[in-house]
Amino acid sequence: MTFTIDLSPSEAEPTTISLQGPAGESTARIATTMGARISELRLLGQDLIQDHPEFPYSISKASALLFPFVNRLQDGRYTFEGQEYRLPIDPEEGKSALHGLVLNETFRVVSSATTDTYAEVTLAYQYEGQQAGFPFPFDFQVTYRLSQERLGVTVTATNNGPSNFPFCVGWHPYFISPDLSQSRLEFQARGTMDIDPDGIGKQLIEGFEAISLDLDAAKLDDCYALNTSQAHLHTPDYHLVVETSCENPFMQFFTPPYPNLIAIEPTSGVSNTYNNGIGLQVLRPNEVYSETWGVEIRKGLS
Repeated sequence: MTFTIDLSPSEAEPTTISLQGPAGESTARIATTMGARISELRLLGQDLIQDHPEFPYSISKASALLFPFVNRLQDGRYTFEGQEYRLPIDPEEGKSALHGLVLNETFRVVSSATTDTYAEVTLAYQYEGQQAGFPFPFDFQVTYRLSQERLGVTVTATNNGPSNFPFCVGWHPYFISPDLSQSRLEFQARGTMDIDPDGIGKQLIEGFEAISLDLDAAKLDDCYALNTSQAHLHTPDYHLVVETSCENPFMQFFTPPYPNLIAIEPTSGVSNTYNNGIGLQVLRPNEVYSETWGVEIRKGLS
């Protein structure tokens, strides 16, 4: 049996693409009009990502693709190459611009493929530079590759304009643990972000350490610079590995006020990157940037 892709809209789900493995053990659903985010992920029969009825996407930004900035941009303001810019403040948050410019856009299908071992689809969005606060045209693509034990997510950005522009990129998934109080988070850090009460990143406090957090009482809203490419979530039923190809990666960890959910967010920059410069990169005209994230499940391992 091969993997399959359902690209056909239905009356019930007119904007959803489904990737599926043999016997439905591994599936991924993509919401094309919500920034091509993953709305559901199952690997080896284990539900890992599902929308929460009391935590809608308008608030959670669950599984959003973040570009050209991640998390918060203080007051929506920044200066780049001597020019000041301002992006709209998020109406819910009220103090900052949030999570970039692609998370609510409609993506079109560029290509798809299936084999005996995976299903893959590439979707794209073209930004024309229509916002005065970011007047820099770009193409943004995402490729999802689903296999039985892994989801690969590759994003690619191309500068279509005549000017340089600042950027960082990230992914905002929430994962389900069968019992977060019996779960553990492990990773290798090279520093932690000093973040103010409004969630604005101030500075990176360097320090190399192996971190193991029991999640029975931890309330997380923390960002770390990683010393390796992976973070590990150990739950009673499975071991999840979240990895990134970023050369100098960060991860944001957050536990919302809903049971058994944890956000593990790989990013190339941090909150307020445009102003603090931490993780900030510049994309030049016609230049292309690509980054890959992976989610892999290991059943039966603690």
